[in-house]
Amino acid sequence: MKNVQEWLRELDTERLVKEYLRIDPIRYDSHPAYLDRTVREIRNARTDRIRRYIERLRTMTVKAPEDGQQGLLYAHRIMKDGMDDQTFGMIYVDELLEKGCDAQEYAYEFMEQAEIIGFLVADTPLTLRYIYQLMAEVLNEAPFFGFEQEDLETEWKKLADAAKEVDSGTAEMVPWETVKKELEERTGQTFDEQTQDEKKLYYRAVHAEMAYSQHSREKELHAVIDLLQAERGS
Repeated sequence: MKNVQEWLRELDTERLVKEYLRIDPIRYDSHPAYLDRTVREIRNARTDRIRRYIERLRTMTVKAPEDGQQGLLYAHRIMKDGMDDQTFGMIYVDELLEKGCDAQEYAYEFMEQAEIIGFLVADTPLTLRYIYQLMAEVLNEAPFFGFEQEDLETEWKKLADAAKEVDSGTAEMVPWETVKKELEERTGQTFDEQTQDEKKLYYRAVHAEMAYSQHSREKELHAVIDLLQAERGS
């Protein structure tokens, strides 16, 4: 299996930029500096920034994970708005081989980009079919705290401080009902409540969507396990 960096080097840059902007479109009114610029100027600046970001990842030195856990990306099907769609997950190879479909999926926004580009990409037909979408998601997740992760250290500190508050019992936990009441008072609007018959049908639909997703996930993970075992000659 190839890793993320190897795929980034092979795939077409302009198509990667297009997919990136599809999942993270330009918000033309999101920054004061945009108000004095044309749409073309804003788009050209944004696409140029993404191209330079992709090239940076292509040439960056891959960093081996300190804990030795090899990340792996794969695709599986889900239901979205009543339609067949796909999603992408990251799992650890050793955990997958040990636990099978019970292996957990992990977020990787807080990981260094040098480590992210070393993730393996599953060679399953479904994953390869959506390789541009997968790479666009990686490109979108990796700069969660800045294209060069300039804000990563600050966010790590915030996360660590929040964890300390939870562990020490000093974190303030606000019940949903309290939040709901405050929002209603602030907006002057009440939340729409389903009737019991509606809730029953709604949960049946949700459970069916979850079953569909879980079936596809297990199917794809079994395929990934077969690939890994074949590579290892077991």
